[in-house]
Amino acid sequence: SSLALESLSSTTLLTDLNLTGCRQVTDHAVSYLGELTNLTSLSLAECLQIRDYGLRSLFRLAPLTQLNLEGMFGMTDSGISVLSSFPSLKYLSLQECCNVTNSGLTVLSALTVLETLVLSCTNIDDEGLSCLSNLSSLKVLDFAHCMEVSLEGLADLSAAANLLDLSLENCDLINNETLTLLSSYTTLTALNISNCPNVSDCGLKSLALMTNLTALDMAFCVKLTDDGIRNLTSLAALTLLDLENCYKVSHHSLHELISRLSYLSSLNLKGCNLADRDVQYLARMPCITSLNVSSCRKITNVGVKAMSTLSSLKELNLSKCECITDAGISRLSKLSSLTILDLH
Repeated sequence: SSLALESLSSTTLLTDLNLTGCRQVTDHAVSYLGELTNLTSLSLAECLQIRDYGLRSLFRLAPLTQLNLEGMFGMTDSGISVLSSFPSLKYLSLQECCNVTNSGLTVLSALTVLETLVLSCTNIDDEGLSCLSNLSSLKVLDFAHCMEVSLEGLADLSAAANLLDLSLENCDLINNETLTLLSSYTTLTALNISNCPNVSDCGLKSLALMTNLTALDMAFCVKLTDDGIRNLTSLAALTLLDLENCYKVSHHSLHELISRLSYLSSLNLKGCNLADRDVQYLARMPCITSLNVSSCRKITNVGVKAMSTLSSLKELNLSKCECITDAGISRLSKLSSLTILDLH
């Protein structure tokens, strides 16, 4: 409430304030935060009553390095202009800020030390991406569910020479040509292209060049087949691979992956076309700590027996593996490191 934040305004040494989900906070109440000039971290995520006026009242918080404005549906281009007052920002989330347009996003070009930018579930398009072209400090970019982001816009990010983590989850315009462009981002260690329906085997030839990748999420890329997956054998540094519901992928390519990717610690094969013989190959992964083979309905107790040799396994998901019985589950008692088990 206004009364509570007014009282907080006297705690001038405060550096970190989290008001996530405080839906009673209004523009009048948030204006008191302008007195907290030592704040370096502030979250107003899902504070649904805050509008542009309240945001603009924060202009004195120049030391801010972290700001979370997720789900602030009342913010428009007028409100987001206050970001120019925060030249030290390193983390910014505008997730689900649906009323901010490309014009409003031009203010981002002033945030030259920004390292993490979350724009997921916004209306940004290729024109909007041009305002990021000079942000050379960016390390993490999240464009998940941005339906208008395409190859043309991503080409403007060439200045982001330090980019480590890029999410393009559920971006419908991402295709094989986009992956060719991304292969030039040699610093990337994590890439999420899950639910990108236009990515196919041809695009994975480009991914094979991204040898610094340690995490790759391609869940629900339903066009992928064994021919494409074989290209991933060059990604020797991979520790996390997600192929959930890539149902055309089978043991023919997985056997090759397992023999080459010796550092894999997390593998999601939910809904893939796996049977017991494939699980026996999975049992040869020495570093695996998390394995999801849920909805792989051909796996039986024989496959569970093979999994019981994975001594490093901490998380195992066998949900909807309907051929596994009590006898198979009992074998999991050998997994002394297991902390999470899903059998629903």
